[in-house]
Amino acid sequence: MTVEQDDDFDAPRERLPLSTRIRRLIDLPPLWTAAALAGVWGMTEMLGAVLPASIRLSGWILIALAVLMMLWAVRHMLRADTAVMPHRSPRILVRTGPFRYTRNPIYLADLLVVVGLAMALGQPAGAMLVLPLGYILQKRFIEPEEARLDKNFDHQFRAWSAEIPRWF
Repeated sequence: MTVEQDDDFDAPRERLPLSTRIRRLIDLPPLWTAAALAGVWGMTEMLGAVLPASIRLSGWILIALAVLMMLWAVRHMLRADTAVMPHRSPRILVRTGPFRYTRNPIYLADLLVVVGLAMALGQPAGAMLVLPLGYILQKRFIEPEEARLDKNFDHQFRAWSAEIPRWF
């Protein structure tokens, strides 16, 4: 699946066609994650909860840890004064905080939230939705972001990506 990328994402909105502005507005990782979370909820409604309370509590803990990881990553991106939003060109290659362990801590946290909700609601089948969500995040966001990082930071990005895994 090839995703067309607009190199002019940072251009003033009024210069872009309405269809491009709408696509950019709705094509954000949190919306894809929300769709997966809705799927987990729907599966739980259809199939019922089957996990014991101890595992369900672990799901809520996993969600909390994932949200903390997101906040940790955003904090390091803001400190570096670089783009947090997808499709934007970063000014700095952030290699601190959670970026020392994974190149995509926020996307990884999105997947952990989906698994956590499946556990918390007691329906393990919902965790399967991390597979299509991970694929969508990788193709629509991660690969284009990595291409921009490679273009902007060349040798720095290649050295970092050789050392730090994309996911975990």
